[in-house]
Amino acid sequence: AYEIPKRDWSSDVCSSDLLQPQRHVGQLPQDMVREFERVLSRVKWSSREVARFAGSFLTETKAHVVFRRPPRPLPAAAFARRVASHGLKLALPSRMLFHGRTVFINGETHTMPSAAKAWLMQLADHRAAPPRELDTQTLRLAREWYLAGYVSV
Repeated sequence: AYEIPKRDWSSDVCSSDLLQPQRHVGQLPQDMVREFERVLSRVKWSSREVARFAGSFLTETKAHVVFRRPPRPLPAAAFARRVASHGLKLALPSRMLFHGRTVFINGETHTMPSAAKAWLMQLADHRAAPPRELDTQTLRLAREWYLAGYVSV
């Protein structure tokens, strides 16, 4: 997930002046909201940073979501053969988006290998990608997702 470095906000927003006891312990104090607003108004994001934040944020899974890793993962060569013959599918809880050459999956950010950009875009658009022999970089990325339970073959 995208984070603003601590030096940008912690000393301002988390000062003890703003952390006074509240009548309603579950209430977000208005003074703290105003301080966040003041600090965040000084942050200048580029279009690239906004896209990276949005992609990470929109694909971040909820805390209760559990990915099922393969109980007996295929060895790398067998995984490559299976993708070449069966393609790849997103696991039901997986969220995937892309922007330019960046792919976002479950809050993670990766650069799409040029050779497989269209294939990965299809995986994001249709939750499945057709059988294909993958280049080394894409195969490594796809297998990482497979081992994490993000995709299946």
